[in-house]
Parts: sequence; C-alpha cells; structure tokens
Amino acid sequence: RIRISIETPTDDADKAPGLHFYDSYDLLKELQIDYIILNKGRANEFQRFLYDKEHFTEEYQNQSISIFKVS
Repeated sequence: RIRISIETPTDDADKAPGLHFYDSYDLLKELQIDYIILNKGRANEFQRFLYDKEHFTEEYQNQSISIFKVS
C-alpha cells in the first residue's frame, strides 16, 4: 500500500478551534504509515529523520529525496 501526503503551511490551522495535536509516533502507527519521503532541501526535517535511528531507517536516497521506513 502506498500513501502520499503533501502538506503546506496554512493560516487555517490558527482558526480551527477543534485542532488537536498527537504524539507523532503514535499517529504514524495509527495511520499505518510504513514509509515517508522527504525532500533533502528541507534540511531540518531531513536531519530529524536521519538521526532518529530508533524510529526510521533510510531505505533509498538520491540527490533530491530520501525515503525512510517507519520502524
């Protein structure tokens, strides 16, 4: 199963009174997400995944992207 999600910042989140935040690891498990693709140009996000060996394993990379398997 492949699921692709593209998210961009929005001001709408500030106006949503019912917005809740969850532990991201629990959310990944609940949504049954197996892989995450990251743009290497987004250095902060890329580094977080790269150094979190407990939760993510880099499965593929090229000059632009990396694909991480969720542990």
